[in-house]
Amino acid sequence: MNAKLTACALLVFLAACSSGNNNDAGPACPGGTCPVHETCVSGACQCISGWVPCDGGVCTEIQSDPANCGACGVACPSGASCLGGTCQCTAVACPGPDGGEVCSDLTTDDANCGQCDSPCSANEQCVGALCQCPSGYTICPLEDGGAVCTDLGTDPNNCGQCAALCDGGNCTCDVPSQICSPGLGCICSGTLTSCGPNGTDCVDTNSDLQNCGGCDQPCPTGSCTGGICDCNAAPYTKCGSVCTNLSSDVNNCGVCNNDCTAAAVGGNLTGVSCQNGNCACAADAGSGPGAICTSSGVPACVDESTDPGNCGKCGQVCASPTVACTNGNCSCPTPQELCGSSGSQTCVDITSTANSCGSCSYNCATNYATASECNQGHCVCTDLQTLCLTQLSPALSCTCEQADGGTAVCKQPTLTFADVATILNDTTAPLGCAAAGCHSAAAKAGGLDLSSAQAAYAGLVGLPDAGPNTTVGCDGGPNGTAGNIPSQACPCVARVVPGIPTSSYLIDALTDSSALCPGAAPMPIDVDGGFHPLSACQVQLLSIWIKQGAVGP
Repeated sequence: MNAKLTACALLVFLAACSSGNNNDAGPACPGGTCPVHETCVSGACQCISGWVPCDGGVCTEIQSDPANCGACGVACPSGASCLGGTCQCTAVACPGPDGGEVCSDLTTDDANCGQCDSPCSANEQCVGALCQCPSGYTICPLEDGGAVCTDLGTDPNNCGQCAALCDGGNCTCDVPSQICSPGLGCICSGTLTSCGPNGTDCVDTNSDLQNCGGCDQPCPTGSCTGGICDCNAAPYTKCGSVCTNLSSDVNNCGVCNNDCTAAAVGGNLTGVSCQNGNCACAADAGSGPGAICTSSGVPACVDESTDPGNCGKCGQVCASPTVACTNGNCSCPTPQELCGSSGSQTCVDITSTANSCGSCSYNCATNYATASECNQGHCVCTDLQTLCLTQLSPALSCTCEQADGGTAVCKQPTLTFADVATILNDTTAPLGCAAAGCHSAAAKAGGLDLSSAQAAYAGLVGLPDAGPNTTVGCDGGPNGTAGNIPSQACPCVARVVPGIPTSSYLIDALTDSSALCPGAAPMPIDVDGGFHPLSACQVQLLSIWIKQGAVGP
């Protein structure tokens, strides 16, 4: 009977457990077995005191769980702890992005690393209160003084190492045969060699026909094997590892290893080349090939047209007086000329020698004036002399007249037209004026009669009048004075303007001046119709007469 009661009591107890509520957190608990933080009450598992079922029935201590603080689902912010069912900041309170505060662990918070408002840069992490690059990243400096965590394998500004660039700012090269080398940029990969104008051509010099054995060593008519050209067609010859044309290769001229440039050491051989298999110098001043001459055993390129030691040919030395070389002939140094008869010739400076002024045969005393000198190839009087009329032959001399009292002074004589008329009416000179009849009394070319001093003066200067020349509508000179006769070739231009030689048509015509009007011919002309210039002495004398007032005869 006792056994029956016991069984009955057990059934009643189980029934009571199965029908009880008591905040069940789990299944029925026959035998009293329940999960941690639970206990079996009236046959069912339920949370122990102070714990409540949250998150699908899991018993949670809401007084300390930061995910369920004070009630299920109430989570504490980062860095805060749950104390007594209330979220409390146990770290450092820092300003939050929404204006509030956030609890920050300054040792791990990327936004507040080491202190509030101290964020880590891109790709950095806060470790131990210091911003550090994560694994696989490197800290590289920035131009503004900062730093950045970067992947050296992908960053175009830091390829392989900080501040290293490759091709165009990329970590890959445009040329497929090149690779990016840190600090070196794009270089040829493997055993390839950098050739080409900019070194961007990566070639295998063991087999490349244009770069066989080295850059710019072509094999024009063969093959390249192991860096050696196999020349198999004329005119090419193999010299060592080079396939070359012996007719033009300056390093193998005519035969292998005949280097034209080797003679340049100590030999002044500049511009040497190989022409038709022979070493030759650059073109000389005569556009012909220069010569290689040897002096004291040393070869040198020379210009035989100008070299006084090899004038015209090697070894021909120009001796005194012709110590210069011009066009391959020995000559006098500029500005000297070789003057004198054969056997007694000397080099004379024709710019300053009075008896050879401008040319060997021009003597200033005979052709210009006695006592004159030569200046820049022209006969002139010195600064202390003046050009004066004398009874000597020639009619001019550079001299000083005797003034009253016998004192020698330089003084220009007063000239009249009678003193210069013979220059214009000389019938023995080949002037084509009075001599040829164009300005004779009968012809009067241009209305000008030069057959006598009186006629010439009247035609050139005229007499004072009271008004303009009505024939041409203008005067050649001022009214009421002499010198108002205009030229027929250049109307309104005075034939003679007393006092002003440079404004006188006469001087312009006699010197073929650029001031002549269009269509006017220079004078005088010779018997063949060409311009026959007067001597500088004759023009100077006429200019002095005009400058002194163009006084009549």
